[in-house]
Amino acid sequence: KKDGKKKPPFWTRIALILSAIGVAFSHGANDGQKGIGLVMLVLIGVAPAGFVVNMNATGYEITRTRDAINNVEAYFEQHPALL
Repeated sequence: KKDGKKKPPFWTRIALILSAIGVAFSHGANDGQKGIGLVMLVLIGVAPAGFVVNMNATGYEITRTRDAINNVEAYFEQHPALL
């Protein structure tokens, strides 16, 4: 006894220690996963921009792309069940 207080039973103390170890391990177990996730966010979010945006496109190519988008939009407006 210390200051009139009883210590918790031995098995309760062991269970608390083991649960604290488990929580500490599980919190640190996914650090690598978080790092790779951040790298993937950068790769998926930034890298494709270099492939998607053609800075050398001519006015004709841009017009053709816009026309194609308008045609696809009109097609799906006529066939809403396909969406």
